[in-house]
Amino acid sequence: DDFISILSRLHISDGMTVEEIQNQVETALMAERYFAVAKSYMLYRQKHAETREVRNKMNFLINYCEAQNAATGSKYDANANVEKKN
Repeated sequence: DDFISILSRLHISDGMTVEEIQNQVETALMAERYFAVAKSYMLYRQKHAETREVRNKMNFLINYCEAQNAATGSKYDANANVEKKN
């Protein structure tokens, strides 16, 4: 019954983002007085957001280091006369 109560509070529609749905889940958990679960869920989301941010930054740096043209971060160097990065 508790699970049904939580689900009944969600208003999901086409075009919603995952984050919007997750926000509704948090709100529903709190409305049903599952404060500890809501807090754990929020901390879980925060940790994963931080992990995604670190991963995106690492991927950017890896791509930049592998780029042929350091000025643009491009893998293709528009200036054929330049052999080394700046």
